[in-house]
Amino acid sequence: MLGVVLAGLALEGGDWYPELPYSKNSAVVKPTPDLAWLPDADGMQAWRVRAREGKAERESGLRKAPAWVGLATRDLAFVPMRFMSADRAQQEGAARLELETAGWTEADLGDSRMDVFPVDPTGRDASALVVVAPGGLPPGADLPRVVDACFAPAVKFHPMEGGRLVLSQEAGRWVMAISHESGSLLYAQGMSSMHLDRDAAAELRCVLAGLELQDLPVTVREVVVETSEDATAEMLPEFAEILGLPVRLAELTQPTLPPKPTRLAPDAVMEARHARRQLRVALTTMSFVIVGVVLALGVFAAKIYFREQAMMAETERLEALEPQLEEIRLSQQLWNGLGGSIERDQYAVEIVHQLVELMKGSKSVRLTRIELVNNDTLILGGEASSVSHAVEFKGKLISSPYFRDWGFDQGFTSRPTPSGTATIQAEGKRNAMGNQAGPGLVAAQ
Repeated sequence: MLGVVLAGLALEGGDWYPELPYSKNSAVVKPTPDLAWLPDADGMQAWRVRAREGKAERESGLRKAPAWVGLATRDLAFVPMRFMSADRAQQEGAARLELETAGWTEADLGDSRMDVFPVDPTGRDASALVVVAPGGLPPGADLPRVVDACFAPAVKFHPMEGGRLVLSQEAGRWVMAISHESGSLLYAQGMSSMHLDRDAAAELRCVLAGLELQDLPVTVREVVVETSEDATAEMLPEFAEILGLPVRLAELTQPTLPPKPTRLAPDAVMEARHARRQLRVALTTMSFVIVGVVLALGVFAAKIYFREQAMMAETERLEALEPQLEEIRLSQQLWNGLGGSIERDQYAVEIVHQLVELMKGSKSVRLTRIELVNNDTLILGGEASSVSHAVEFKGKLISSPYFRDWGFDQGFTSRPTPSGTATIQAEGKRNAMGNQAGPGLVAAQ
């Protein structure tokens, strides 16, 4: 619980970064692998950290997107804790429980706002440093430039040796960092004192006493002051006497990149990443839909193409058979023309015989014309002694079993003459027959 109190002292007087608006129209810049955006004595400074060459160079302004962004020490809460287990998940759960008891809300301890850093890489010491970030963007940070950057506490970019308390400046204010015997960061905070005087020494003694009360492995053999100010060097003897520890002045160390990324990230960055992931999912889904539609249309077009090819091949085959089909049609026509010669019911003699049988015993009707055209059309002409006899003959012709299907009911006409007789004109066509070529048969009486 004392660690939480120390964290509260560290945040006192510190400013939480305001969230900057993010424009969806802003272009996201690909980060430069060895470029870091870190706080220094005058503000934020761009560094070109060449890990393979073991050196770092200052950049004049931030022209490209950095791969790393340092979070100012004054705006972070550093809470050292001792745990019963070295398991990361158990440590994180216990840290959340203790911080919520101390007053932090669930939103303050989101996945991108809290991280746990073990102080002993060997795992023999279960102590860890819990870092809580405010969630705002660092001053001067352009969201499209830092959306893909890795974020870490600024003190993690400075190499440390075991058993040291390092004092440095960030934005004109002093910050402190205490290392574990292994060289890992044990604790850090922004100091309320503006100068290294009696108040600063008292503040450091209070912090060291608090860490010892937590039974944390604190071993400070010397205090290293990293600064380029000459006025600070004049105050060091008095400061060391009050602090009771050896104090020495050192040049500013060149930053190095952390061994691995942290979970810390501003809320605006996490929102921008989430929006981009959603956009990528939507674009991917749309791409799959478009590809599916294109494939379906391609398959449909392929089916149509192959069907057209098959139809063209079939058409060519049928056109090649056209001469043979014409011979078959001609043979069929000739065969049908033989119907009147090979089928008894179609004999011309049979037709005349049926007409004779129809008029047998009747002297009131006389046929003067019997014409068979194309073996399927029968034209009759004659006269009756009266109109009533003509109508009677029509009834016999229509009801005759032989002439029933010839359609004489529509093609029969009779006209009276001045002498009292009637002329007869009838035309019928056999329904079961098609149009056939051939000479007609004309019989006259």
